[in-house]
Amino acid sequence: MKHDTSYIGTPGALRTTVVWIGGSRHNIAYSTYNPPPPDRVPQCLQNTQDYMAGNGMQMMTQSLITRIAIAHAHFEAVHPFTDGNGRVGRLLIPMMLAAEKEPPLYLSSYIEAYKQDYYDALKQAQQKLNWLPLIAFMSQAIIGTVQEFKAVRKATETLKVDWLSRRSYRKNSAALRALDVLIDCPVITATRLGKILDISAPATKTALEQLQAACILVERTGYARNRIFSAPEVMAIINRPFGER
Repeated sequence: MKHDTSYIGTPGALRTTVVWIGGSRHNIAYSTYNPPPPDRVPQCLQNTQDYMAGNGMQMMTQSLITRIAIAHAHFEAVHPFTDGNGRVGRLLIPMMLAAEKEPPLYLSSYIEAYKQDYYDALKQAQQKLNWLPLIAFMSQAIIGTVQEFKAVRKATETLKVDWLSRRSYRKNSAALRALDVLIDCPVITATRLGKILDISAPATKTALEQLQAACILVERTGYARNRIFSAPEVMAIINRPFGER
C-alpha cells in the first residue's frame, strides 16, 4: 500500500480504528458487517494464523479447499488493516495451496469476474457461519482458474506459431530461443534475457533488435540504458477480461 496516496495509516500496521463494511451514508449504523474493534484484532488475527498453521484436527477432518475458504473468511472478517485486506486475503489462497505442494493458483481474476457471488458467499460465512456457499465458490474458482490458464496457454502457443512465421531464425539462435522465454516473461530487460539464455551482451542486443523488427517486442522506456521490453500480444492475452476469448 506504500504507493497508494489515498491510504490512511502506516502500510502493514494493524488498524487502530473502528471500521465497518457495507451499508450506505458512510455511517456504521447502516453497516452490513462490523469487524472486531481494534483492541481485539491482534488476538483474532492470531487465531486465524493458528488455524492456517494446520496443527489441529482440521487437517484430518477438512479438505484443503474447505480450509482455504474458512481461513480466507476468517481473515476478511478480522479486517486487520485499514485498507488492502481484500488483496492480502486473496494472496493467502495461493500461499495455502503452495504450502500443501499444490499449484499456487491466484483466484483474484475469477473473484473479480463473479464479485457479487463472492460477496454473497462471504456474507453467509461471516454472518451465519454457513460455510457451504463459500466452499462451493472456492471450488468453482479453482476449476474456472485452471480452465482459464489452459485457455491462456493455448492462445500463447498459437501466438508463438505466428511469431515463427514472421522471420527466418537460425537454428538455436538467441532470437529463436527467446520466444519461449517471452511467452512466460512478457516484460523483460536485456540483462535478464541474457542471463536466462546464458548469452553475451552483444548477442542479447542482436536478438532484441531482431524481435523488435518482427514486431514481437516493443521497447517501453525510450531510454538508452536500463531499457524494458514487452511483448504486447502476450500482455493482451493475459490482461483481457476473465473468460473472454
